[in-house]
Amino acid sequence: MPTATDLLDAWRDAVRAAQLTERLADIAAEAVARTEADALAAEEVAVLAEAAAYSAEAAAAKARATSERARAAAEVALNRGHAEARTSWERALAAERGARERYHQADSDLPG
Repeated sequence: MPTATDLLDAWRDAVRAAQLTERLADIAAEAVARTEADALAAEEVAVLAEAAAYSAEAAAAKARATSERARAAAEVALNRGHAEARTSWERALAAERGARERYHQADSDLPG
């Protein structure tokens, strides 16, 4: 039969085991809470990253469209510039011909 001392020791061991179990349960609960908070934070980061990706894709599409419009406008301006330059060249050439003809006419009208 166990003695009173044996029973007291067993009771103390049981109390210590219960206290240790309680501390371990608290630690486990804190770990679960941290893990849950980390998971929620990770989910929030994922949502933000997904939104940033959509925004970047939209910005890239707008930049692409703007670039295409700018290129088209540049082509129009270039073609217009070429046409205007050709017209100017043709006018300058006609003026040169006229000046040459007047010079030769004046030269031939001079005595001598």
